Amino acid sequence: MLIIREADAKSYHCTGTLIYDNLVLTNSHCVLDPETGVLSKKINFLPNFINGRVSNPRDIALVQRVVYGTDFKNGQQDNAKDWAILVLDKPLGRKYGYLGWKSLPSSVLASNPKQYFFVGYSGDFPKSNPGMTAGFEKGCSITGEDAGLLLHDCDTAGGSSGGAIIATIDNQYYIVALNNMEIKNTRTRQDIINTAVKIDFLDRLFSSN
Repeated sequence: MLIIREADAKSYHCTGTLIYDNLVLTNSHCVLDPETGVLSKKINFLPNFINGRVSNPRDIALVQRVVYGTDFKNGQQDNAKDWAILVLDKPLGRKYGYLGWKSLPSSVLASNPKQYFFVGYSGDFPKSNPGMTAGFEKGCSITGEDAGLLLHDCDTAGGSSGGAIIATIDNQYYIVALNNMEIKNTRTRQDIINTAVKIDFLDRLFSSN
């Protein structure tokens, strides 16, 4: 889990996933204000956060650097770039492990319904102490693509932004998409579909380093 504190001392949480010893994957909108483009004042990563606590408080890491895909200066046109990589001050991946990723075409992802896993700290789960334990969903689908974003039906709510959509490939778990937004009916506020960022930006980012 990510705990984000703003300059006015307000705080909120998002989901993040270790992808290397000291790197966490999440959404850009989790770590900066989409209205102003200003980065959050302080960001902590709490590994394996269950029922409101970590097993070892010494493993709570401070984010030292943020690399992000967009600061939303172009508004919703930038949603497809809604990703961020956080550099931690501790190599937590050596202790807790981390996930790799696989960049697959949207057509391939959509042709395998009910095959994906989703993990996120949704604000409506569990009923007791919501948002304080990660929810795990098995059997959700990526249904297509629109405006550069993947569409999916995994169960999400506030706090699950930055959560990984995961597939089993050759008996290994890989991140295949990054949850970022819910699309709701403006009149009823009912969920219509959810969107996710394509993961191929990681290929470009790490091939250039």
